[in-house]
Amino acid sequence: MVAIEPKLRESYVMQLSKLIRPGGSILLVAWDRRSGTEEAKSDGPPFSLNEAEVRTLFEKESWVESVQFLGETDELAEDPASKDRWAEAGLTELFELYFVIQAKL
Repeated sequence: MVAIEPKLRESYVMQLSKLIRPGGSILLVAWDRRSGTEEAKSDGPPFSLNEAEVRTLFEKESWVESVQFLGETDELAEDPASKDRWAEAGLTELFELYFVIQAKL
């Protein structure tokens, strides 16, 4: 979902509802651009997608049983070599988030 323009995400979720089988699971990996300049946080792709946005997009859907947050990784701490590149772009915090979206039976 981080490659999709944020204004198109609801349509994407609707398409997922047509593709996923009852009881199926989706592993969602998202990038959360937590801090930096406003331009850096909104730039993309990859576009920022935080936990609250994931929950807003999926929890309201009638086909979704649950949204489970599995954890996160501080990308700048994991890959210090990329820290300078992101800092030049104005980003100071970047986290990779992991979710399982479970469809109803």
